[in-house]
Amino acid sequence: MPRRAAGLAGDLADRLRAAGHEVTPRDATTLVSWRDPEAADTKQRLAGHGIVIRDLPGRGLLRASVGAWSDESDLDR
Repeated sequence: MPRRAAGLAGDLADRLRAAGHEVTPRDATTLVSWRDPEAADTKQRLAGHGIVIRDLPGRGLLRASVGAWSDESDLDR
């Protein structure tokens, strides 16, 4: 796993926490999950802005995957 992508994922987790979201416990991976009571709706709304994330049905969670292709501008969106 590229360290850069894992670092960006850590930055994303920090940004989500700062925005008031509950980020689930995570290791130094490229995945970030957070609680959202309207996960499916949020996923669809963000897709309309070109942001691709996954909802975990029935769990009230959203998950973003940060890859080697990701950069700070992706986190800003």
